[in-house]
Formats: sequence, structure tokens, C-alpha cells
Amino acid sequence: MTSDSQETELETQKKISNRLVDLIDIVFGVVVAINFGMLFANNPFDKGISLYQVISIPNFSLVVAYIAIILSWVGYHQMIEYNPYILNLWGYFRFSFDLVIVFMYTVLMYSIKNTALFLGMFPIIFFFYAIGGAIRNREYAMRVSWPKGSIEYLSSFLITLVFWWIIECMKTQYPILNTVPTSWIAVSVALVLNLDYRRRRTKHGFKRKE
Repeated sequence: MTSDSQETELETQKKISNRLVDLIDIVFGVVVAINFGMLFANNPFDKGISLYQVISIPNFSLVVAYIAIILSWVGYHQMIEYNPYILNLWGYFRFSFDLVIVFMYTVLMYSIKNTALFLGMFPIIFFFYAIGGAIRNREYAMRVSWPKGSIEYLSSFLITLVFWWIIECMKTQYPILNTVPTSWIAVSVALVLNLDYRRRRTKHGFKRKE
């Protein structure tokens, strides 16, 4: 294959990769827009809302979900700059998994009133992060991703979920535990884990196949 034909093929792959990224961006936008619609569907500003209603676990969970999704979108674009989709079997697998992850964000948004489901979504999402990273390594036939880090944080989210569930179950036998804001603590830990993952992911860097 000549140099010119190689360059033409690379340009074609980049153009198609960009179109796939555009599709992912559209789905991201739909997820965010749908949930903004949920927030304002009942015209909350037409009614008097107390501070107690505003500062609630569902609202805090929603903030955490938005932070996780926005940081994911930023991280996705950082990664795609270095590792665009390659038009091979693994590249299309990766694209499919990225779509599934965005769908998981929709479920995360809709689970804000169910703390168990909300906390349980993060291990699932990070499991898909790990699979997507492993697929990306196969796609590029080299180590360009960090699936091990996703597994580490998956474990941390699972531990948080288990501790939350144990304490919630114990509250029926030990009423004194009702004074412990376990849901606030668990959702706060989820926020910290998401922020720390993005910090470490950026520090870990992204690798480009030359």
C-alpha cells in the first residue's frame, strides 16, 4: 500500500470515527435533556418550596449523577483525541459499549429516588468502563487504556453499597442507627470516588498509537 493510499485510508477512518463520536454526543445530549425535562415538568417555581424539599437525597443524587456524566463526557473526548475509533471489529465493539454506557447514565438518572439502585449503578458502569478499556487495548493491539483502574473503583463502589445496605438493614433492630445519615454518606462517597477516578484517570494519561 502506497503512502498516499495509507493517508487516504487514515483520513477516511478519522472522518467515520468523528461521525460515531457525534452520535455519542447526541445521545449524551438526549440523556441530559430528558432529565432536565423531568426536573421542570411539574413547574416547581409555581409553588412554594421549602429548603427541606430542596436539600434531599434525590436532589443530591441528581447532582452527583450530573457531575459523573459531565466528567465522563469530558474524559470521553480526552480519550477519543488520542484513541479514535478504528474501523475494525474491536472498534465497533468499543463504540457499542460506549453507547451502552450512555444508556446506563439514563438509568442512573432515573434511579435517584432509589438509593440502592442508584449506588448499585456505579459498579455496573465501572464494569463497562473496564470492558471498554480492555476492548480498546485489543483494538489498538497495545496498552492504551486503564481497565485495572476501573476495576479498583468498581470494588470501592461495591464496598460502599454493601456497607450502606448492612447499616440500613440493621436500623430495624437498632433504632439508634436511624440518626446516622447513611444515604447522605454513601452518596457523598460515590461523588468522591467519581472525582478521584477522573483525577487519577487524567494523571494516568492517555496513550496514542504512533
